[in-house]
Amino acid sequence: MATEQERLVRDPETTILTGLGKSQRHRLEEKGLFPERKRLSPMGRATGYLLSELNAWIVSRSSASSSPIANVVNCAPRKKGHRKQPAVTA
Repeated sequence: MATEQERLVRDPETTILTGLGKSQRHRLEEKGLFPERKRLSPMGRATGYLLSELNAWIVSRSSASSSPIANVVNCAPRKKGHRKQPAVTA
Protein backbone atom coordinates (compact mmCIF):
# COMPACT_ATOMS: atom_id res chain seq x y z
CA MET A 1 0.00 0.00 0.00
CA ALA A 2 1.50 3.35 -1.04
CA THR A 3 1.57 6.12 1.54
CA GLU A 4 0.59 9.63 0.55
CA GLN A 5 3.33 12.27 0.72
CA GLU A 6 3.06 14.83 3.54
CA ARG A 7 1.85 18.20 2.30
CA LEU A 8 -0.04 21.30 3.39
CA VAL A 9 -3.74 21.36 2.60
CA ARG A 10 -5.36 24.76 1.97
CA ASP A 11 -8.87 25.84 3.07
CA PRO A 12 -10.98 24.66 0.10
CA GLU A 13 -9.59 21.12 0.25
CA THR A 14 -9.81 21.09 4.07
CA THR A 15 -13.51 21.86 3.79
CA ILE A 16 -13.98 18.95 1.39
CA LEU A 17 -11.98 16.53 3.59
CA THR A 18 -13.59 17.46 6.91
CA GLY A 19 -17.03 18.75 5.97
CA LEU A 20 -16.40 21.77 8.21
CA GLY A 21 -16.40 25.39 7.13
CA LYS A 22 -13.59 27.81 7.93
CA SER A 23 -15.35 29.44 10.91
CA GLN A 24 -16.22 26.13 12.55
CA ARG A 25 -12.66 24.83 12.08
CA HIS A 26 -11.22 27.99 13.63
CA ARG A 27 -13.56 27.73 16.64
CA LEU A 28 -12.53 24.11 17.18
CA GLU A 29 -8.86 25.01 16.70
CA GLU A 30 -9.10 27.72 19.38
CA LYS A 31 -10.49 25.09 21.79
CA GLY A 32 -7.72 22.63 20.91
CA LEU A 33 -10.18 20.27 19.20
CA PHE A 34 -8.83 20.61 15.65
CA PRO A 35 -5.29 20.58 14.18
CA GLU A 36 -3.41 23.87 14.26
CA ARG A 37 -2.92 25.85 11.05
CA LYS A 38 0.63 26.26 9.76
CA ARG A 39 1.93 29.40 8.02
CA LEU A 40 3.24 28.85 4.50
CA SER A 41 5.92 31.51 5.05
CA PRO A 42 7.15 33.21 8.23
CA MET A 43 5.81 36.66 7.36
CA GLY A 44 2.91 35.64 5.12
CA ARG A 45 -0.79 35.34 5.82
CA ALA A 46 -1.41 32.13 3.84
CA THR A 47 -1.99 29.06 6.00
CA GLY A 48 -2.68 25.38 5.59
CA TYR A 49 -3.06 22.15 7.56
CA LEU A 50 -0.74 19.15 7.53
CA LEU A 51 -2.48 16.33 5.69
CA SER A 52 -1.33 13.75 8.27
CA GLU A 53 -2.90 15.81 11.10
CA LEU A 54 -6.18 16.16 9.20
CA ASN A 55 -6.27 12.42 8.49
CA ALA A 56 -5.59 11.65 12.17
CA TRP A 57 -8.40 14.03 13.20
CA ILE A 58 -10.83 12.38 10.74
CA VAL A 59 -9.95 8.90 12.07
CA SER A 60 -10.34 10.08 15.67
CA ARG A 61 -13.79 11.51 14.85
CA SER A 62 -15.01 8.22 13.43
CA SER A 63 -13.90 6.30 16.54
CA ALA A 64 -15.11 8.86 19.10
CA SER A 65 -18.75 9.49 18.26
CA SER A 66 -19.63 9.76 21.96
CA SER A 67 -16.88 12.31 22.73
CA PRO A 68 -17.66 15.97 23.57
CA ILE A 69 -16.27 17.10 20.20
CA ALA A 70 -19.05 15.18 18.41
CA ASN A 71 -21.58 17.44 20.10
CA VAL A 72 -19.60 20.60 19.30
CA VAL A 73 -19.35 19.80 15.59
CA ASN A 74 -22.89 18.49 15.14
CA CYS A 75 -24.68 21.38 16.85
CA ALA A 76 -23.23 24.24 14.83
CA PRO A 77 -25.82 27.01 14.46
CA ARG A 78 -27.42 27.37 11.06
CA LYS A 79 -26.97 30.64 9.25
CA LYS A 80 -30.02 32.86 9.12
CA GLY A 81 -31.80 32.45 5.81
CA HIS A 82 -29.91 29.24 5.04
CA ARG A 83 -31.94 26.83 2.95
CA LYS A 84 -31.28 23.26 2.02
CA GLN A 85 -30.29 22.73 -1.58
CA PRO A 86 -32.83 20.66 -3.51
CA ALA A 87 -31.75 17.12 -4.25
CA VAL A 88 -30.51 16.56 -7.78
CA THR A 89 -32.13 13.64 -9.53
CA ALA A 90 -30.67 12.13 -12.62
